This record gives sequence, structure tokens and C-alpha cells, in this order.
Amino acid sequence: MGKIIFAIMLLMPASAFSQSVESTKFKRVTFGIVCSPDYCYRLLNYHSSNGWLERLRNEEEIPTIGYTAGLGIKMDLTGKITFETGLYLSIKGEQNKKDGLTWVTTGSDYPVKSRTRFHYKYIDIPFKVQYFLGSKKIKSFVSAGFSATIFSEKKTKVIAAFSDGHKTSENSSIDAGYRKFNLVAVAGVGIKYDVSQRIYITLEPVYRQFINTILVDANAKEYPFSIGTNFGLFYTLKKK
Repeated sequence: MGKIIFAIMLLMPASAFSQSVESTKFKRVTFGIVCSPDYCYRLLNYHSSNGWLERLRNEEEIPTIGYTAGLGIKMDLTGKITFETGLYLSIKGEQNKKDGLTWVTTGSDYPVKSRTRFHYKYIDIPFKVQYFLGSKKIKSFVSAGFSATIFSEKKTKVIAAFSDGHKTSENSSIDAGYRKFNLVAVAGVGIKYDVSQRIYITLEPVYRQFINTILVDANAKEYPFSIGTNFGLFYTLKKK
């Protein structure tokens, strides 16, 4: 069922473009800044020989907070349909549960708790279609499409807490073992508010789901997903 929904999302931009070809009047182009705090996690599908590792990760890992931010570009195709693209930096990930630590000897030099966070850095190029309802200053819309993503690196951060209250952290990063190019299905609903004839803001709860696995290992599949809210501030160019 999920694959069918993703296929429909991918076909929507093509449908919108076919409608735009029939329109002979260029509407408007807008540029803006978009940012979204994201609640991030992942789905796992390991080969049966590695099922123990999938179960262990599901027991030990929990969601974490990431974000998506960058430059958005929108083009009116018809009076109700807008095409959106842009260039974004996105951070996905998960984290381990906070673990209590025990030592044979004790002392202030030994941490009592630790937590490990995993962040995946991507460059996103979205291809979305928005369908607007209403004609006043405040409009509602639905959106769907996909993002082409480029993997940059995976960062691991280990945070240790000590009995006296202070914390330390260690960071490391890798860029091997992960697919460089991925596709992400995107769907959302939102509102648009016209501040003036040229400036408007948008608020869009959005769901993002990786379509293909991010791992190169054939026996382990991992699909990040996130739930967030896009906040956008856009400036509209003159009509032509």
C-alpha cells in the first residue's frame, strides 16, 4: 500500500506539468527561506541472518530531533497549482536510549550515564506540487512530490554525564557504507497568508519518507522518515 501511495506522489508533479503546458500565461515566481524542525526516526528491514541486530536496534534506539532548511523556489503553473523546488540541507537520525553505567571502581572521573546520537546529513532538491483552495489572503493547500537527496556524512556524538553534573561529548563522522543518492517521498498540508502583494508566509506540516534504503549492504535495509513543519517566508517577483 505504501508503494502505491509513493507512486501516486511521484506522478502528481508530471500531471501538474502537463497542465502547465496548456497554460500560455506565465504567472509568478517566488523565492523564500524555508526551515523545519523535524522529529526523525527510521524503519529497518534486515535479512533473517541479521534479525538479532534489527531487534537490538529497535530495542535500544529512539527518535531524535533534526531539521530541514534552505532556499525555496515556487512557480505558479495555474491559478491553483504551484510547482516548488529549491536547495535544502537536512539532518536525519536517531539516538540510543540514555544508558546507566556501572564500573568496578567508582569516582568522579567515571561517567554515570551516556547517550549516543546519530545524525545523517543530506542535500535535498525537492520537486513538489501544491494545490491551493480559497482565494482570500489566507489559503489552504495540499502538497505532494519527492526530493532527490545527496548523502554527505554520518555524524556520531557520544555524550557522557558525570556524578558532579558536568558532561562531555565526543564526535566522529564517516561517509562510507551509505548510498550517495536517494529519493524521498514528501506529502503535506498547510496554509498560506499574504502579508502584502509581494510577501507571504506559509505553515506546512509535512511527512518525509525515504523510498530506497540508505545502506549499501544488501542484507540490511534502512529507511529514515521524519515529521516536521515547514515555516516559509517568500517574496514574489513581478508578473510578466
